[in-house]
Amino acid sequence: MNEIIQLNHVSKRYGTTIVLEDISFSLLARHTVAVNGANGSGKSTLLRIISGLSLPSGGEIRRGYHGKLNIGFAPERFPRLRQTPHEYLYSMGKIQGMSDDEVLARTSQLLTMFGLEEAAHRRIHTFSKGMMQKVNLMQAVLCPPDLLVLDEPLSGLDAASQTELVQLLQQLKQQGLTIILTCHEQRLLDELADRVMVLQHGKIVADTLIKQCETGCILIEFKLRNREQVSEVKRLAGVVELESNEHTHRLHIQSEHSDDALRAILDRNGSIIALHAADRAQPLRDSDVERERGQSSCSGT
Repeated sequence: MNEIIQLNHVSKRYGTTIVLEDISFSLLARHTVAVNGANGSGKSTLLRIISGLSLPSGGEIRRGYHGKLNIGFAPERFPRLRQTPHEYLYSMGKIQGMSDDEVLARTSQLLTMFGLEEAAHRRIHTFSKGMMQKVNLMQAVLCPPDLLVLDEPLSGLDAASQTELVQLLQQLKQQGLTIILTCHEQRLLDELADRVMVLQHGKIVADTLIKQCETGCILIEFKLRNREQVSEVKRLAGVVELESNEHTHRLHIQSEHSDDALRAILDRNGSIIALHAADRAQPLRDSDVERERGQSSCSGT
């Protein structure tokens, strides 16, 4: 598979505050990558740098095959506009250089795909959060992108709206889009993500493929000094086994609960050492991660 974007030793500072430090990874075409981490870990800043909305303080970014890459970006918060979806999407299409015929045809296609035909001429500020998020996603794919960047796409949505958005994202993925997103919802990892990266204090502390795991078990290696907090982690849903050696721990947990475990560890100021997609698998080597995120195997039990 081809790499559509590369980040080499990227950093971001605001004054003396380091938000991102020495970030290096590649995105492969047609992959969906979820970026996880506690609040303040640098997730949204990373997405804005990838999208070109923010410049890095250091390092290098290579986009596309000849420096060209069409990127669609959907922010976490979408404004309550007084325009209609038809008016808004037409304006966005013209800004992006689409002809009248192109933008009208694409708008009609998206309104049908997203189930908003009857709301095409209603004011967006009257919409529910779920409907507004659909418009947000529509503007991001209006001019068909090579890479779709989503910041917390399910944030604030009820269960029914989350289901609708996940189904729409699955359709977009099937159309060949590369997607990178931040999320707190396990269902996005289960139903969309091919790969999960964990940020902590502006650094990548874990990076693994998850779709290849057949046993449904994830191994999280972490450091946490407080014994009571370690016991709290051990009591999380889906835990199979927890091995401890001083302040270093190996947590075997069902994959559907691994996101909750990562958040629990990070929220308790723990440090993630490695994340493996198997019961007793060896960690992905740096060469594997940087080259093609080669398939990780899972041992049966």
